[in-house]
Amino acid sequence: MKKSILVILMLCLAGCTSVTISQPGASGSTPTSPSGLPGSLALQVTLPASQSQANSIPVNWRALNLTGQLILIVPTANSTNIAQLDLNSGAIKTLYQAPQQALLNTALVSPDDKQILLVYAPPVSAANQQTYTSLYLMPRDGSSLPKPIFPSLSNTDAYFAPAWAPDGSAIYTSHFIQGSGDENDPDQFVIDRVTLDGKATRVLDNAEWPRISPDGTKISFVSATANTTNNELYLANIDGSQPMPALQPGAYPAVDDHFFTPDGKYIIFSAVNNYNQVVATPTVLERLLGIQIASAHTIPSDWYRVALSGGEVDRLTNLSDTGMYATVSPDKKWIAFISQTGLYVMKMDGTGLTQLSDLVANGTVDWVP
Repeated sequence: MKKSILVILMLCLAGCTSVTISQPGASGSTPTSPSGLPGSLALQVTLPASQSQANSIPVNWRALNLTGQLILIVPTANSTNIAQLDLNSGAIKTLYQAPQQALLNTALVSPDDKQILLVYAPPVSAANQQTYTSLYLMPRDGSSLPKPIFPSLSNTDAYFAPAWAPDGSAIYTSHFIQGSGDENDPDQFVIDRVTLDGKATRVLDNAEWPRISPDGTKISFVSATANTTNNELYLANIDGSQPMPALQPGAYPAVDDHFFTPDGKYIIFSAVNNYNQVVATPTVLERLLGIQIASAHTIPSDWYRVALSGGEVDRLTNLSDTGMYATVSPDKKWIAFISQTGLYVMKMDGTGLTQLSDLVANGTVDWVP
């Protein structure tokens, strides 16, 4: 068991009984530049060295009329930074620079724009000490250091892949509970609802990666147990009741990030493209502990969407990329996403796909006003 938890989780896909899948191919978008020419803009980004400094990059996407800021997690030679990219001016500044050896893979701004939620673990003092990521909050402007939500941190529990409730009153989070190793006390993966004062309520067992519908009435999640590679995408009521598959069993070898469209009619998800490929995916526990690299992050994937009424699936892109994570723009017209080839935007139906930069960010991206 490694001393550090690397929370980059890949999720296997399964689903419901009444799904039709449209054949992937020409319907997916390929990236263009704002001028309409295919290809990458290959913008180079250099992050500032401190919070007081700022930098900028050429705004070659100005014709798209994008507004707001993207909150990104960017690794540097010596640390990991939370960076803010202004989509109008191209200005970049560092909101927080994590200490060396700290773990940081999530930065999500609260609905009221006052705080940033982090999945974080500070550096450990002992070489053989295990590091478990937990939930932290810090001011939106980075004016003070992150503070843990839970009054006392456990050395046998890890929290990862969280999502804000739409009203900002709570956080829905994946929660790993380490068992004793006895068959009667196995490791567990659950989803909890956590209020900002650190009080947790169990929502779902054998589940991870919660996402909340815009109206706050539904939760999507992926089934998870410690000793299996079989994961299924589900939809349930916000309290975890009446769970049902969202996709046909075995439709894709694996699925990664997923989220609701603003109108609540679809779930958009990233999935491995080869329908006939058998993916030797590590177990959830192995992925959590960083023992293996999750297979779906190294196998070409694309964005798809499933209609919650009828279950029809459409392919949105033809990128064959890896490591995807997405966010919706404040005006609900665009999706921004990161991958191992850079930073992209596209419209809600997958059209207008444009690469903004070859900047490679890790973990999450969040689009705020």
